[in-house]
Amino acid sequence: MDSLPKRDANYVPLSPITFLHRAASVYADRTSVVYGATSFTWRQTHHRCLRLAAALQSLAVSKNDVVSNSIPDYYSRNRTRSEILRSRR
Repeated sequence: MDSLPKRDANYVPLSPITFLHRAASVYADRTSVVYGATSFTWRQTHHRCLRLAAALQSLAVSKNDVVSNSIPDYYSRNRTRSEILRSRR
């Protein structure tokens, strides 16, 4: 398989944004995150990312703006990174 040339049928590079969109469409009802007693599906994670991205856009956050946050847990930090990336589009 490593010797196959890269084509649309066998290779698609994924950014954090395209990965999130694909995971939400292909694995919508599968678990994406488990953090203690809290768990989310890929659909829920995608929806939450879209909501934060929309909120950032409503605040006129745009490409090359600096966004800072103070988040104590891994899940929220990871989700926020994806949401900020999505808002830059």
